[in-house]
Amino acid sequence: MRLLPFTWLLALLPFALACGGGDGDGGDDDTGGAAAAATATPFPNDTSRSPLLEMPASRFSISQDDLGPGYITDIDFTWKLDGDSYGRTKTFPSPEEGWRLLAEWGYLGGYETSYSPEGYSRAVLEGAFTVAVETHLFATEEGAKSAYQYFEQRLSESVSQPITAFALGNESSAWRAVNTSEGIAGSSVAAELHRYLVRRGNLLAMVVTYGAEPFMDVEPVYRLAHVVDSKATGELEAVEPTPVSKPAGN
Repeated sequence: MRLLPFTWLLALLPFALACGGGDGDGGDDDTGGAAAAATATPFPNDTSRSPLLEMPASRFSISQDDLGPGYITDIDFTWKLDGDSYGRTKTFPSPEEGWRLLAEWGYLGGYETSYSPEGYSRAVLEGAFTVAVETHLFATEEGAKSAYQYFEQRLSESVSQPITAFALGNESSAWRAVNTSEGIAGSSVAAELHRYLVRRGNLLAMVVTYGAEPFMDVEPVYRLAHVVDSKATGELEAVEPTPVSKPAGN
């Protein structure tokens, strides 16, 4: 059961496997409207820290332990990525262009997973949201920088709009989209999606949150992106998840 319509997903995602399901994590302080991020206290962010991180990229992803109870791993939407499988995705205009760019950037590999709240649509209509995350590693920081620029450009060409959010990593940006035509399943409530793109050293990550428009703001996706960034800097332990993933395409 997918909460994010696939047709809308393709229009929004530059990281366009099935990162769908959208957003996750939910707490009492996750609501409050778009102004919440402007009044919240930002996490410290040392932009001078630019580590050269080693595979696997899954070590820097968000885990169920990071989310807490009440979330289910979407195993069918969890993949280990390599240059061949990732180059074939809708992230790129064609497989040939994907392979060319990934080789140019020195792509080492990636990981994608998503989490849904227990109760799916009902939970989302009550304020929960789904979470999707992708983490990608490159041989050099320069390669990750080039990939970051590419994905920001893709986002700017989509229906997502840039929004103000506190900075993370060496560079970051946040994006928002609202879908009134295909809202939350089984309701007339509009769906709202936030993305946070962050690069730290040779790591590039995208975190996505998806939920009911009345409850959503940028704060949850920012907090989750901070978890990824903290694993990259060593502030949080980066542990490879229990192998529930499979190669993309299987």
